[in-house]
Amino acid sequence: MSLLDISLFFGLIISGIVIHITTGRISRNRYIKVHLMSFVIIIIYAILSYTLFPKYNLQYLTLLGIIAIVIYSFKLQQFTIRRLHDINLSGWYSLISFIPLGNLILFVLCYVKKRDKLLNEYDTSMDYLKFIKQEGLFPEINLIEISGKDFIINGILFRYKEYGDHAQYEVSSTALEIEDHSLFEYCKNNLNQVENNSEYAEKYKMSFLVDSYLFQKIKTDLHAIVINAGYMLIGNRKVFIRTNCGSYEIVYNKNISNNEIPKFSEIETIGDYSCQNLTVHQLEEFIKQASCF
Repeated sequence: MSLLDISLFFGLIISGIVIHITTGRISRNRYIKVHLMSFVIIIIYAILSYTLFPKYNLQYLTLLGIIAIVIYSFKLQQFTIRRLHDINLSGWYSLISFIPLGNLILFVLCYVKKRDKLLNEYDTSMDYLKFIKQEGLFPEINLIEISGKDFIINGILFRYKEYGDHAQYEVSSTALEIEDHSLFEYCKNNLNQVENNSEYAEKYKMSFLVDSYLFQKIKTDLHAIVINAGYMLIGNRKVFIRTNCGSYEIVYNKNISNNEIPKFSEIETIGDYSCQNLTVHQLEEFIKQASCF
């Protein structure tokens, strides 16, 4: 095998791995901005390398340049894959860059083609827990994620269990006390506990009898935002939030009024859904408003 064949072989393997691990989408406008910004950075680096830096450091600059190119190529492929996802195409289409004129085809697809769906199979929601709780931006807001019959409050699992004639939610008292002491105090002082089922580690659990009011009581008392299947629930409305390379997109039914979802930016409407691009600050404002519903 020639050196070219070996390079092509490993290039395909690495590209396949990148395609496998890359999720989410990026809008056309953000994709173009990222490309232009990257191009400007490369030009500035090249100018600085050959004009301002001492010549005896050239070998180090060359090494840094190679590392930068590898990182840039990796990130560029990820952006291309996400852009393909945005136009409802599999990331595997990015492999056409390995054939003659393939990059030209990708250029047309990624730069020119508009998306025709605001929600598709490649969507992944933002990390709500990280943004709302772990960054410490909203200490007064709690997050409840519904997972089947279980639910998760601020990252702590409340597991649904059935025992003969009754059902109850069980949670690790140790996890509560260590990870969220205020939630531990709330559960201890405001929820009616029942006797733990006799089993391993029963002394380290708290249990609450399931009734039709328990979940609503917790949500109301904690002023919690509820997430279900990746959607943020605002009243009886659903809003999907995803990252968009440094910003965020919110997607919602186009019939939702501006009183429920204010206009932060230009609204894009396709089919039954509308979409807005939000800065981090705008998303913070939106989440604060959502917690009031």
